[in-house]
Amino acid sequence: MTSQLPISMATINDLPNELLLEIIPHLTLQALIAARAINKKWRMLVAIASRDLCPTRRRLLQLYTDTIASPAFHATRDEIVAHLWPFDREAYVAALEAATPLPLPDDFRMWLLEWPERAVIGWYWPGLTSAYNFQATLARATGAYLLERPDDALGSILLNKDGSVISHRPLRGEDLILNDHWVWFVDLHCDPCDRYGITTSLFIAGKGVGEKVVGQVRYNVVGRLIQSEHGAPCWLDFLRGELRYQESLM
Repeated sequence: MTSQLPISMATINDLPNELLLEIIPHLTLQALIAARAINKKWRMLVAIASRDLCPTRRRLLQLYTDTIASPAFHATRDEIVAHLWPFDREAYVAALEAATPLPLPDDFRMWLLEWPERAVIGWYWPGLTSAYNFQATLARATGAYLLERPDDALGSILLNKDGSVISHRPLRGEDLILNDHWVWFVDLHCDPCDRYGITTSLFIAGKGVGEKVVGQVRYNVVGRLIQSEHGAPCWLDFLRGELRYQESLM
């Protein structure tokens, strides 16, 4: 009988660190999170390679690190997980980008595609129940947050060249061609009981003066756009502010 020698199967752990450091910067956010959870060696490698990550993914990884270290994160997980439901990330992004003529802001797009759903900050996630009123919870939230249907969450505004609002109405192809100033937005939060009609919106595409607010989070009131303490210059800064707010409620 011919004896068979054991076959040695190489694994990724057998690769030299120099090669792993070339591979790691190309991993998605969730793959980076999983990799650094393997052992001390991988935590070290991800930490070293993080300097070569694209800036947006590096900021996402840091935000995730800060989020899971927050007491507010642990206090709200049962509530969040109980209200998660299936959410097609790629279809959501595709629907938003099909409606607007420009790509989404990079941090918002990557967050939609790569952020771990169980690490939702506040209630800002399309895969959460959209309408609720849980006054006894840490969130103390009322209203609808980042609706799961893109066509319900998406809106557009025609602007004057001074930035004042002409009208809130769905933009059509001819509007984009004939008008020099417009902006598309996603509603992040609206409270139907608010008598001023204030919503918090992320501006995702624009032309002319509308380009100046793309990527920003602002109050969106009928007739005007307002910079406020609840807004932010970009999506990830807004989420970081929401995390601080959740911590302040504890």
